[in-house]
Amino acid sequence: MTWTGGTTKATGDVITAAIWNSYMGASGSIDDTAPAKVTTAGDVVYATGANALSRLGIGSAGQVLKTNAGASAPEWGAIPATDLSAGNHKVFYSNGSGAVQELTLGADGTALVGNGATSAPTFGGITDISGGNDKVLYTNNTGVVTELALGAAGTVLAGNGTTSAPAFENVTATDINGGNWKVFYTDGSGDVNELAAGAAGTFIAGNGTSAAPAFENVAATDINGGNWKVLYTSATGDVTELGLGAAGTVLTSQGAALAPHFVSGGGDPAGESEVITVQSFKPTPDTMPARIAGIGGYGRGVWKYDTSWYNY
Repeated sequence: MTWTGGTTKATGDVITAAIWNSYMGASGSIDDTAPAKVTTAGDVVYATGANALSRLGIGSAGQVLKTNAGASAPEWGAIPATDLSAGNHKVFYSNGSGAVQELTLGADGTALVGNGATSAPTFGGITDISGGNDKVLYTNNTGVVTELALGAAGTVLAGNGTTSAPAFENVTATDINGGNWKVFYTDGSGDVNELAAGAAGTFIAGNGTSAAPAFENVAATDINGGNWKVLYTSATGDVTELGLGAAGTVLTSQGAALAPHFVSGGGDPAGESEVITVQSFKPTPDTMPARIAGIGGYGRGVWKYDTSWYNY
């Protein structure tokens, strides 16, 4: 029944059955009131025309009330991204009043960070992991950003393929160029580099703080800042400088257990030295004693006559 407008009655007027039925009857105007229209909790009553109402049942969880495609009635539905700011990739949050708001997108590489229960979230850098700085982050096999435990001093970050997390570890010789006997140094940027191995017998020499070290031969000026140095290897294989002897002394070996040293006269360092004098003349055996007396020497001598050797 269509809606019937009301009329004003005076005292003593009689309400006839027709009047009653028009308003309060089974098909009267009361059927077009909101209480008569709703049947289920969550129902929404809306107008379909002048003095005409209709019921819209409650929507599904998460849906919002919006105008239908024909702009003729409300309906429940999801909010397309294009319904806010006419774009995609939008992020929404509810403000302090519960109203849904669009969050301005952050710059590339920023993350969505919560600001507690009293402020809106924002896009920014990640600083809220373990409450500190100098953190290393990686994505695990489910794509979740995870903090990597820092390694000990001197360790480096090493990859473990696509199925395991990276880890801090010591650099092994096989990690660089796949070989052993490698030497590493840090360059001017702090990056670890491999030093090309030198030729046999060369030593690694520093080149100050602005150039890489290098393998090279040991120059005399590299030890104690001078020349005419004598070097030997100690019992532990360390190269050691031997102190120079006095003028006229000679370098003498002391076998495999002691370092060589300089001694006078080429003999025993205890002073028990002998001088062997070799004379070049041809006396006869009978005249040899007089010749020896004329030399005025000391110690022992040897001489040869024809094919025989003699001594004194």
